[in-house]
This record gives sequence, C-alpha cells and structure tokens, in this order.
Amino acid sequence: MTQQAFATPAEFAEALLAAPELLGELVAPLSAADQARRAGQLQRFLALVPVEYGRGVSNGQVTQDLEIREATTFRDGAAAAFADLQTALDARDPAATTRAAALLGTLEQQLAAASANKDVPDPDDVQATVDELTATLHGVMPAEWQ
Repeated sequence: MTQQAFATPAEFAEALLAAPELLGELVAPLSAADQARRAGQLQRFLALVPVEYGRGVSNGQVTQDLEIREATTFRDGAAAAFADLQTALDARDPAATTRAAALLGTLEQQLAAASANKDVPDPDDVQATVDELTATLHGVMPAEWQ
C-alpha cells in the first residue's frame, strides 16, 4: 500500500470510500462499546442535520451558508459513523442497511443542492429524509445501541 498524506479527515474518509476494500486492512473491528458509541454519534449527528439546515433555508433560498455547511458536516459525520457500523448492521438486516445507505445518499444530494443554491430542498423534505433514515436505523440497530 502506498502511503499518502491527507490534508483533512474528510479527504482521508473520501479516499477510504473510494477504495472500501482497504478499510478492512486499516481498521480493527469495533468493540461492542465502540459500536454503541458510534451508533449514538450517528443518531445525534443525524438529528442535527435538519436543525442546522432549517436555520439556513427560507422560502426556497439559502439564507445562511454557514448553516448549510454545518448541516453537511453533521451528515458527513453520520455517514462516517454509519460506515463504521455498516458491516454489523448488514449482518442484522441487509435490506434495511442498504436502504439506510441510500437515504444517506439522498441526504447528501439534498445538501449539495442547497450548497450550490440550485433547486434548494424545503427543510420539511430534509426532515422527512432524516426521519425515514432514523426510523430505518432504529429498525435494524440492536437495542443496546439505542
């Protein structure tokens, strides 16, 4: 494996997402306590996305760029936590895990549209995506993660 320096944690995460087969070589399996901690982070980060987004959008326009960036940062943190848990979730319910991944992708697209200030999604739509994603995750997560 070639060593490469990354300027930011986001660049590192992006590189891992581009080559998921390397992830197993770099990361030891999470302990049960670490899984529960990451699940808590996933849920907290997701809950903050629509809050920040709603503060940054009004009447179909971005009014506060910073709030959209914060919403995006929380979504990215949720996606990273999800990636850490994805194998365990997939073992419990592959269909629900696939749906959760797709919803994270939808949320990413919604935030990207707002960041570009093109076809800015209504805050209610972002909330609905997060609500469905949260319900999907609660259906697949073990009780000790909730």
